[in-house]
Amino acid sequence: MAASLGVVLISVLLGMVVTFWVPAWGYDSETAHSREVVNAFAQFKNAIELQTLSGNTNQTLGTSFPLGVGGVPLFGAENSGQLSYQYLEAGHLRFALNLTDSSGQVNLSAAGSLTYSMPNRYYVHQDIAYESGAVIVAQQDGQTVRMPPAFRFVNGTQGVEAFLTLVSMEGTQTVVTGVDSHSISSRLTLAQTITFAWPTSTNLSLNVSSSYLGAWSSFFAQSMNASSINGSAFNVSYYPQGAPQSTTLRLTGVRALSVTVSLVQVRID
Repeated sequence: MAASLGVVLISVLLGMVVTFWVPAWGYDSETAHSREVVNAFAQFKNAIELQTLSGNTNQTLGTSFPLGVGGVPLFGAENSGQLSYQYLEAGHLRFALNLTDSSGQVNLSAAGSLTYSMPNRYYVHQDIAYESGAVIVAQQDGQTVRMPPAFRFVNGTQGVEAFLTLVSMEGTQTVVTGVDSHSISSRLTLAQTITFAWPTSTNLSLNVSSSYLGAWSSFFAQSMNASSINGSAFNVSYYPQGAPQSTTLRLTGVRALSVTVSLVQVRID
């Protein structure tokens, strides 16, 4: 009788552990891991911006990215994450940004996307990406630009003035999966600032093709609404149909533009 009661008690305790303790442990581990990955992307973004500002093409910086989450001791298997640097996805550029103006003087672009995907068991599935200075967090309930790119628009004395940094990445397309940490090295190969001025105003268009158009579209709208630019001077269009899908910010009355073009070589070790 005592042995039977002991078996029942152990079964009840194990049931409580599996039902309550394991999910709580797993949830806490996955949310902590998500914060670590976002911090790693922040460090990567900071490394590229420092290299661009210094213009030093002889320096290589490394950023450590933690992959995956270890399993709950005795009860759960590890959960692998995937870090990838790729140009193409479904036959199209994974990320492309094009900057043009109505006068035909400006035709600049940026490309290259670094993405981390984590199929969490207890926390929501998340993708985190770096695209031309923006760190994006995407999950089932929406997407957001967690850390903005270096884009600034102001009202000057003669009209709208725009200041942008366009970051392109180059390197061998690589995908790594697992629970081990991997380092991403970055080295600046080119940084150049180009300025434009128009005696009469021009129209500026910033078009983005990305897997995270919701984040880019919201960022354009929110940043412009928070700026000093009159609402009649800009428009954000979102084209969810067709491929590649895109979102476009259009500005009118632009009199001056300063663009820093940065090319960074990246490698996943």
